[in-house]
Amino acid sequence: MARPAPSACIRRIASLCLTLALVFGLTATACQAGKAATLVGESVGYAAERGFFKEALAYGEKALARGTLAKGGEYAGSEAGLYGGTLKTSSCDVRRLISFLEAPVNRQKAAAWAKALGQDPGGIEEFLLHEVTSVLLGNDTLVRNHGYDQGKAQATPYDSVLEAGTAVLVDVHGVPAVKCNCGNPLTSAKTAIDAKIDINFTGKKWAFKKKQMTKIKKSEKPRKTLVLANVNTPGGAIERPVGANGAAKDQPTRFPDALTVPDLVGQREDEARARLKELGLKAVSKPASGAGQEQGTVAATRPSANSTVRPGSTVTLEVVGSASTTPTGAAESSTPGTPPSDTFSPPTSGSPLCSTPPGAACARETSPGARTPAPHRTSPKTPVPDPGSGAATGRTGLESS
Repeated sequence: MARPAPSACIRRIASLCLTLALVFGLTATACQAGKAATLVGESVGYAAERGFFKEALAYGEKALARGTLAKGGEYAGSEAGLYGGTLKTSSCDVRRLISFLEAPVNRQKAAAWAKALGQDPGGIEEFLLHEVTSVLLGNDTLVRNHGYDQGKAQATPYDSVLEAGTAVLVDVHGVPAVKCNCGNPLTSAKTAIDAKIDINFTGKKWAFKKKQMTKIKKSEKPRKTLVLANVNTPGGAIERPVGANGAAKDQPTRFPDALTVPDLVGQREDEARARLKELGLKAVSKPASGAGQEQGTVAATRPSANSTVRPGSTVTLEVVGSASTTPTGAAESSTPGTPPSDTFSPPTSGSPLCSTPPGAACARETSPGARTPAPHRTSPKTPVPDPGSGAATGRTGLESS
């Protein structure tokens, strides 16, 4: 029997090697795909153990009962309603962060902080005053967090999920840049939005739902303003100019896709539901007393007629003689759909404005916008010692001018 030609043998060997490579490659990929990434879940008010700053820089934080976006996913930082806020109120003490990072005793920390964000240490003040904006995370958000390693004097990155309602500073492209309550730098997470994940909760565990988690990517162009969901007005929106002083220039606005709740009073329940469905809204009914009104008709709605809401929002129909029902065609009741209905108001003058671990100091403000930094300093800089160094942590020189 004739032997195969050498070239034929080489082709057979090459084919066998390719087959084996494909088999083992697919097996390795399958194994890797099945492995879940472990992320750190940080609840509202939780200050990271290795945070850059040991005292509260955030105020007005509160976990949101509903996300500001109806569903999670990857969004550009320019997305309207991606973040939340309160009209004319900042949620981050930018002045204090600047003073801390510019203190001579914190030179190494400042260098590590700036490096994590790709910034020049000499330009920290310019960056924080003019290129970041105070907001609240609208949904649980996947980020690349950075703690501080004191021994190595460098930032230590890790992917984490920050709970909706956490106060952050976002950059001109709408990407989270600073976690306000501890000063940690934030960048885009390495973990993909659709990756399999496990959450290691720190602080308070919350009802996390992966399908409501967001990941933020850069907007195509730098933003001059951001459209926030007003966390005190369901369906309301705020146009906030970019910059640390942006909140002082807030203006009420409407979402580009805003819908108007129709006047449904006097209509039969089935007709009212059909009308809301046509508009892309969900309906839930609750019993109401309507003196002299026909049974089964709508006595009132929440939100009321002519209110603005976002597509997918739920409108409550108060129906004469009706029993309570669940939303028609809606997902479970805890699924976000509109800007939060569980709203909160800014604390009154002199009351604590932050959620902090026991023993941590809390920033205070006397009126909305009082702690918002001015565009330029008018008084000498007063260094703020590193709270971890054992030095006093007075607030001298940090009050707004």
